[in-house]
Amino acid sequence: MSALRNLSKNKDLVIVRPDKGNGFVILNKADYIDKVELLLSDTEKFKLLDYDVLDLCIKCEGQLIRFLRDTLLKQRAISESVYNNLFPQGSKPSILYGLPNVHKVNCPARSIMSAIGTFNYKLAKFLVPILQPLTCNQYTVHSSFSFVDEITQLTLSHDAVLVSFDVASLFTNIPLDETVNIILDNLFSGTDEVQVENCVFSKPQFKKLLEFAVKSNHFIFKNHLYEHTDGVAMGSPLGPSFANIFMYALEQNFLSNCPYNYKPIFYRRFVDDAFCIFQNRTQVECFLNYLNRQHPNIEFTQELEENNSLPFLDILVTHVENRFTTNLYRKKTFIGLYTHFNSLSPVQYKINLISVLISVLIYRAFHICSSYKALHSQICKIKRFLQQNRFPAQLIDRIIKRFLNKQYVVDRKPSNVPKLPILLFSSLSRCL
Repeated sequence: MSALRNLSKNKDLVIVRPDKGNGFVILNKADYIDKVELLLSDTEKFKLLDYDVLDLCIKCEGQLIRFLRDTLLKQRAISESVYNNLFPQGSKPSILYGLPNVHKVNCPARSIMSAIGTFNYKLAKFLVPILQPLTCNQYTVHSSFSFVDEITQLTLSHDAVLVSFDVASLFTNIPLDETVNIILDNLFSGTDEVQVENCVFSKPQFKKLLEFAVKSNHFIFKNHLYEHTDGVAMGSPLGPSFANIFMYALEQNFLSNCPYNYKPIFYRRFVDDAFCIFQNRTQVECFLNYLNRQHPNIEFTQELEENNSLPFLDILVTHVENRFTTNLYRKKTFIGLYTHFNSLSPVQYKINLISVLISVLIYRAFHICSSYKALHSQICKIKRFLQQNRFPAQLIDRIIKRFLNKQYVVDRKPSNVPKLPILLFSSLSRCL
């Protein structure tokens, strides 16, 4: 505790969470500022403003209120309750901070904007369920479990090559105007109006709502006011939706037009990560070059399999002969840090916490591991992580046993003595 207090009092240090995983990262404050300002130096994405923060917030609130009241409410496009829910009041700009990518060279920062309390935050949350049907297609991975079910059923040649493609800085490189047009073309295909619950929007009205939700994003860093001029801010509720919608349209185009001689046998994507299977390695470079010619904003990087294995999401896919096996995958930055059993909280809270935590961890391992050997290995690792957090071994074993018994329980009907036939029973009763 003394060491932590001394660190927190040191004004030359910045203590933040890593971009992925638990734990914390201690950075020199000057280095942290340099990493974030390097991101802000992209003048095509960010613009330094010389406005008063309060005046800007009032101006943005007024523009949105007038559109909601004078256009949508008066024309009965929205109800009074929806108007009250979307009404902005007491808003503030986003706050920008950087999370270090500790698993990458030189530990670059990923920009995150805390958008809670901004003038368009409630509007963005309102639009998310409306856009949800446009975010999925036949290539979209819905969860790790569905991907495991699909990949383990494949049967391919032993020469097949596993590759993953990653889009560099997808959120900040999404072209907003192009994505808005994609949304409008899909929502208003063959119709002039779209009805959502008690709301009825025309195409110009819905376009204006989208622009209010994703444009005019302002944020503060080091007491300076900036505007995010293009791309979707990480932290906006609409960020994943816009990313999926844009990638949906892009991949539909490049997969349908891809030449057959280097088209992947298998292609699945989760947001900015794509998992592909090719017939041989020569096809990989051709397909990567083909991908990077599809859009000027989008650049793909690749990761090839090692020892016939490739991680995707939290899954390690291994090519064994003509089949695929799966195991649970953890990044090298994973440290196994959970709530400590000796932490200052009631014992019952910690017991309930560890019960839920073990159930979640074992559930993931049970449904991702494709063999009992892999499952056993993961259970041993989970026990080791929890014991490092000082949880009693007996408590861990009892909860694991309770979970596994529920998974492997066999319903057996009680064996009853067969009843005598009715006719036989009546004859015996007469004899008696």
